[in-house]
Amino acid sequence: MRQPPLSFNFLQNRQLPHSKHLTMTALLHLLTLLSAGSCIYSTAAAASLIVQIPPSNVLPNPHSLSPNTHATLTTLSSSQTEQQQQILTAPLTRSAEFVFADLPPSSSKESYLLDIRSRDYIFAPYRVDVSSDGAITGIWETFRGNQWENRGAEKYVAQQAGAAKGGDDNVTVDARVLGRRQFYEERPKCEFYQEK
Repeated sequence: MRQPPLSFNFLQNRQLPHSKHLTMTALLHLLTLLSAGSCIYSTAAAASLIVQIPPSNVLPNPHSLSPNTHATLTTLSSSQTEQQQQILTAPLTRSAEFVFADLPPSSSKESYLLDIRSRDYIFAPYRVDVSSDGAITGIWETFRGNQWENRGAEKYVAQQAGAAKGGDDNVTVDARVLGRRQFYEERPKCEFYQEK
């Protein structure tokens, strides 16, 4: 038995076919709320940080990194306690990138330490400054033991037009591989030992 083609008579009844509980008015209200929510989300979305791993002499094929390689952004505000420290984590993607989507806004400007953790390679750490609305204002290379006020090599600084509104929406920087991890150190042979 064939069913008759669907007609639009249900619009006159303000009720969807095969539904006794969902009226057309409720459906229109739901669509209005969804579209308003997406507009609010798109205007309130914060900046995203993309860290790319380019090929280099030390790491010619970034796609060969182990799958547990990840990047972390850790807040370094001295006014916060250990329980309030914020740690954001991004896994390695197939395109050899780490994506921190929508950095969270805060009550004041935040500084983060970007650290890439890998089993086989050592990466340079970065300082990432984020404005209170979640926009990235600057990225600098740093090193362990460096005072936080001393900024290293500049990787990104928001332009004057972008700095007025807090920074750019999406920022992409290249990670720098410092070297390969060596778990075993080869020592010179003992001079006093002689083979027979």
